[in-house]
Amino acid sequence: MLIEKTKAMNKEQEASWASLGGCICEGNWRKIIAEHNHLFGKSYVHNGELYKFDGIVWGQDDFYYLMINMSDRTCHQLTCVGSIEQQGFTLYV
Repeated sequence: MLIEKTKAMNKEQEASWASLGGCICEGNWRKIIAEHNHLFGKSYVHNGELYKFDGIVWGQDDFYYLMINMSDRTCHQLTCVGSIEQQGFTLYV
């Protein structure tokens, strides 16, 4: 039953988006995603702590990099103005 409800909700949502003319993405959203897609899931170090780049959040006022602290599982948002590295994070390889 839950699966059928979810499918119906998804169809309603798709129909709603289609009535708006397709994707409702605005501004630099697609560009930011394309530029950072290869970094999703990568690990970074900041102040001796290990973080995972978990995605990009579209906030009320701007876009943010979503970083997960791997030791305490807290979420941290970094501004998308500039790079992750410019905010003191180093790619962990």
